[in-house]
Amino acid sequence: LLIASILSIMNRAGVPTPSPSIVGKADLDLALIGNCSYGALIDKLGTVKWCCLPRFDGDPVFCSLLRRTNDIGFYEISLEGFSHSKQHYVRNTGVLKTELYNKNGDGIEITDFAPRFMMFGRAYRPIMLIRIVRPLAGHPRIRVRIRPTFGYGWGSPEKTRGTNHIRYLLPNFAIRVTTNAPISYIVDEVLFEVTETTTFALMPDESLKESLHEIATSYLDKTVDYWHEYSRVLSIPFEWQEQVIRSCIALKMCSFEETGAMMASITSSIPVSPKAQGYDLRFCWLRDSSNIIHTLNKLGSTNNMEDFLKYISNIVGSSESKDGHLQPVYGIALETSLYEKEMHRLAGYRGLGPVRVGNKDYKLLQNDVYGHVIL
Repeated sequence: LLIASILSIMNRAGVPTPSPSIVGKADLDLALIGNCSYGALIDKLGTVKWCCLPRFDGDPVFCSLLRRTNDIGFYEISLEGFSHSKQHYVRNTGVLKTELYNKNGDGIEITDFAPRFMMFGRAYRPIMLIRIVRPLAGHPRIRVRIRPTFGYGWGSPEKTRGTNHIRYLLPNFAIRVTTNAPISYIVDEVLFEVTETTTFALMPDESLKESLHEIATSYLDKTVDYWHEYSRVLSIPFEWQEQVIRSCIALKMCSFEETGAMMASITSSIPVSPKAQGYDLRFCWLRDSSNIIHTLNKLGSTNNMEDFLKYISNIVGSSESKDGHLQPVYGIALETSLYEKEMHRLAGYRGLGPVRVGNKDYKLLQNDVYGHVIL
């Protein structure tokens, strides 16, 4: 799944995408953004289809990727009279740009990113999704629909409104979307004309200490600089440089930097074929992660190796109470019991359920795990 996602990401070169009526069923041609604290998947129309908060293995706030109906579980910015789109990453970064156009020639650009940069000598990676909408041509009118869920699609949270924000009261925590757009337009999901740059910041329920525009602009510049610096120090071959860099960035965004864990995927229950079952892959398989870490280390991304060794050290230390037994897979915060259960509120990708949470592979005995830990 990760390889397929990377190949899909590498193929983004601004090729126009037709309207939703032509596209048909949902697919996995999704762009990944993230900052090693959380990740989100965005389709070519600029809609957030999957995002778990406050961690990669958390309850999906946006889960329309696995829903049969497209009524809740997404974050959409749509253009009136939409006809086609273009999408690409800012070169050698994790910053995504989506351009939407209609038949009248009106157009907008959506910039999506998860802030990540160095602050006070350490990586600053807040739980924040920033979306910047800029008019490109004509008099574009957009509709913003923000419909988070909880309980793996069980329901929609209560929401309250402030002067410049909307608060969504999830069971375990609250999130807010702060914007300089008229709040009534967002709450009522009505069309409105974009005449200037409009910014949206989805984050935990905390007040911003600076103006939204200043924060978004500053965080964008610093995030671009971070990814450029990350890419600059990679030891990559002369051939296929763009593809290798893009793959390294995608793999970097699949790491949970807080503990050093490397996930197999940020999604759950995506089957590899129509007849295969899907599983929750938001965990760290020691064998697979070791191979990925060694590859990144050879390419010069050494921080991942250092963080992963700390993660392994904690696992080995915890295993002493279990006669040194190592599981093949652990949670991203060292969880050992990954009880698997089915979430029937979600139909699964293209209806190919069931959707699973947890993974029973933690019960397996795989002796090659010890060799990978040692090497």
